[in-house]
Amino acid sequence: MNIKKIIINFIPRIFFFLGILNFGPIGFAQGMLGTSKTDSLSQRLSQTLHDTDRVNTLNALYGEYIYSEPQKALEYAQQALQLAEKTDWKKGIGNSLHAIGHYYLTQGDYPNTLDYWLKALRTREVLNDRKSIAATYGIIGIVYRRQGNYSDALKHYFEALKMDKDLGNKNGMARHLGNIGSVYFEQDNYSDALKHYFEALKIQRELGDKKGIAINLGNIGNVYLEHGNYSDALKHYFEALKIDKELGNKSEIASKIGNIGNVYHEQGNYPDALKHYFEALEMVKKLGNKNGIAINLGNIGSLYTATGQFKDAMAYLDSALMLSTELGALSHQKDHHSHTSQLYDTLAQIAISKNLTAKAADHYRLAYTHYKKYSAAKDTLFNEEKSKKIGGLEAQHEWQMDALEKEKLEAGRRKLEAEAMKRRDMIQYTGIVLVLAILMLALLNSRRLLARFPERINVSRKGAKAQRFIAINKRYIAMALLFATIFLSFETVLIFFDAEIEAFTQNKVLYKTLVSCLFAGTVSIVYFFSEKRMAMTLGFNFKHKEYEFKHKEHEGGTKGTKFFNLFLVGISVLVLSWQNKTDSLKAELGKEMEDTTRVNTLNAIAKEYIRSSPDTSLLYAEQALTEAQNSEWQKGIANSHHSIGYANYVQGNYELCLFHWEKCLEIRKKQNDKQYIAVALGNIGSVYSEQGNYPVALKYHFEYLKMAKEIEIKKYQAIALGNIGTVYNDQGNYPDAMKYYFEALEINKELRDKRGMAVCLGNIGSVYHFQGNYPNALKNYFEALEIDKELRNKNGIAIKLGNIGLVYYDQGNYPDALKHCFKALEINKELENNNGIAIKLGNIGSIYTTTGRFKKAEAYLDSAIALCDTIGYLLGKKDFEYATTHLYDTLAQIAIRNEQWANAAENYRLAYTHYKKYDTAKDTLFNEEKSKEIGKLETRHEMAIAEFERKKKEEQEAETARIEKEREDKIGYSLVLVGFFGILALVLLLSRLTLPLSLIQIFTTMPFLLLFETAIVFMNPYIEAFVENAPAWKLAANFALALMIFPLHEWAEHLLKRVFRRKLRKKEESPKD
Repeated sequence: MNIKKIIINFIPRIFFFLGILNFGPIGFAQGMLGTSKTDSLSQRLSQTLHDTDRVNTLNALYGEYIYSEPQKALEYAQQALQLAEKTDWKKGIGNSLHAIGHYYLTQGDYPNTLDYWLKALRTREVLNDRKSIAATYGIIGIVYRRQGNYSDALKHYFEALKMDKDLGNKNGMARHLGNIGSVYFEQDNYSDALKHYFEALKIQRELGDKKGIAINLGNIGNVYLEHGNYSDALKHYFEALKIDKELGNKSEIASKIGNIGNVYHEQGNYPDALKHYFEALEMVKKLGNKNGIAINLGNIGSLYTATGQFKDAMAYLDSALMLSTELGALSHQKDHHSHTSQLYDTLAQIAISKNLTAKAADHYRLAYTHYKKYSAAKDTLFNEEKSKKIGGLEAQHEWQMDALEKEKLEAGRRKLEAEAMKRRDMIQYTGIVLVLAILMLALLNSRRLLARFPERINVSRKGAKAQRFIAINKRYIAMALLFATIFLSFETVLIFFDAEIEAFTQNKVLYKTLVSCLFAGTVSIVYFFSEKRMAMTLGFNFKHKEYEFKHKEHEGGTKGTKFFNLFLVGISVLVLSWQNKTDSLKAELGKEMEDTTRVNTLNAIAKEYIRSSPDTSLLYAEQALTEAQNSEWQKGIANSHHSIGYANYVQGNYELCLFHWEKCLEIRKKQNDKQYIAVALGNIGSVYSEQGNYPVALKYHFEYLKMAKEIEIKKYQAIALGNIGTVYNDQGNYPDAMKYYFEALEINKELRDKRGMAVCLGNIGSVYHFQGNYPNALKNYFEALEIDKELRNKNGIAIKLGNIGLVYYDQGNYPDALKHCFKALEINKELENNNGIAIKLGNIGSIYTTTGRFKKAEAYLDSAIALCDTIGYLLGKKDFEYATTHLYDTLAQIAIRNEQWANAAENYRLAYTHYKKYDTAKDTLFNEEKSKEIGKLETRHEMAIAEFERKKKEEQEAETARIEKEREDKIGYSLVLVGFFGILALVLLLSRLTLPLSLIQIFTTMPFLLLFETAIVFMNPYIEAFVENAPAWKLAANFALALMIFPLHEWAEHLLKRVFRRKLRKKEESPKD
């Protein structure tokens, strides 16, 4: 008995109502009154209230009456909506629409529920009320879930959970977690369901939310019931029931009573089960809950089947089906069809035992019919596309939640880092100010400090060299102290406003240099006037004619600055390939050769035979493996495993194939040979695809494609794309299949790879075939066939012949269909390709069914199914079980027309049996978990590709920006260099003239100022990276750079001064006219 859908249906209602409590009118009422009791609310309503208070109170009364007197509750909500619309109070309108939608949910009227809640959502979006928007997303998800639209339900739940998590709304988070758990429960994903239920329960216990606690206790009980843990299920149900009774929540009381009945039903305690079912039924009838009525009618009908009360069972199940169909509750229809099918199957077996063959035939027909309806409803609820969509949504949600957590962690890290840097900068700036204060004090007291050193010191005195140096260089010491103070002051300002300067100059070298020169020019002017002032204070005479003689031995000691240039060298790659023919390879085996060469030759021969003679290929490959293992050559062992696996793949021996290819992959990974790892991944994916294990197949194919793109081998990309297309084709996802096939075909055409082109053309033909586009299907098949014939590819020829035969079959051209299928069968037998043999046997059996040759059809189909079972070809088994169902269904209808009741009963029984086998195979291939996994893989792959493309684009943009920046920087540095030499040339020209010393100082300062600031701008990124943008260390680095350039500037200045003074002296000494 399928209990799952019966025990879940009341649960979402209360989860929704928690939304009303938190975001709707009840929340207002509680805020106003401090109580939610009906009497106090009614009394308040009779008072003179503001319109907004009256709307809140009416909606609060709705909340109190909805589970006891639903019609009265609706009247209160409608009055609230009218008053809110009259006063145009948007928040009240949203809350009232919310309440009315909830009323229709309790009545099972999903279209009206969705209509009112979508209106509520639009109203709340206008208000930008994120808390209420999140709640509305959650409740809309409930409607979609009840309609069996799980993908849209999860989409809304995930969106609501994300918003409430962002808002820190724990109540909302608990509600959404529980609802997500219920979706997983309905999909048989009990582990994820339990995980979400416990998460929700934990939050609700923290919040002291009794209603939520009761709901999740019931939900957890449901999971335990499905697991057969009846004691824990009852424990949780009774605990939840106790809370619901305390709260007077009649709807949930009915739900728990019904679920307790389910436990007794499963335990075989039918009297107690029936008692609880009827009690629950009476309660939901009083509440007018059609959804609950349908569930309990179905439960009672199922129980009557188990107790042999077949007439009552039939009546209750028919009523349940009728009401579920009226409500559009597909999940309930599915369960009721399943129970009805079981009922008629039981009746058919009883009729057979009593030799009532006509009744048996009719009951088997009804069992078969209801089972097909059950299967159709199940496929609608859990079809491949929906499940993949759900898996994709889960992957996207996981990615979003992970990104949200990472963003929060990163924001926290950045905040802590910023605070740490702020503290560091504050300490360092304090240190800098302290150093500047000390320098300033030293300047102010420089006369006193320098006076302590005697004017002349005896050079011969032992240990007096340092003192002598200081005494002779008093001027330099004083000027250096002055320069350090002024430089550090201005450079500190420059570093402090570094970010603003970068923004202002747009980080362009020329502009930054000009701004820096402006600052440095200010430094020079201040230094020039400060130097004169200090010279006067300390008694230095810069115009003294003998000054240079006094210090002659100390001038001109600074060396010039050297410049270095760095250059990069490019590399080139050479790709070699070779191919030999079979005869020459065999001839090589007779010669003396290295072990490695022998292994390679054996594997090359195996490759040549792979399509024409797989057995021969296998012999050579096994010989190669033995040789490689004897010589312990790992690469050769891997190659040989690959060859053996390939031979087994062609023959349909998938387990042996997988064994050898996984061994091959293991060795390739150890060798880190990406090219061969990619090949191995693709090969293994193809085996899983043939076995119908599509999630694993896609996982390997997507990894293959990703690696093929990384190593930039287009041939591998084409193969991977084709393989992915084949998986989608097998799943009936023709648009995606065609997309990948055409991408693969384009690459193969570009590479002129005929074998690859033939494969792609055949695959495209198969999609056209499935879509009913027979002319295009035949065109592609025949084009592919010609290429395969040209290449002598027997396996490809067999596949194309078989496919052409199927097109003729669908066109009603049965003679040509059989002709091509038999040709294909012969080639496959010659190649010992079991997979191909099974397919062709089944196809021939289907053609014989259509042409009325039933005995032959039965024989061929039985052989096809037996071979599929042997080789583990599940996809073929599914198709041929369905074809066999069609055969026996046809025979049963013929027997009915001929009134051969015994034959009819037997054939309907066989049709029913084979249909269930087909359904089982289909579920194994396309079950929920696998489909969701495929959806997750696809979404993760798409996100990974999108992320890869985004990063690649960012890298390209960054590289373009870097090149552009380098170009701009080169232009900027060139202009600065031109400026430097231009100013230097101007200074040299001016040196011919007789100028005042002040102008000499300015002209000598300008080129070195430009040189210094250019050096600062050039070195700044490296300095920032090295010192981690610490202001003190940046200042120290800049000062060190200045100290390197300052002596050069001083030397040039004194050189020019001597030149000017010499000219001045000559002028003074020359005779006057």
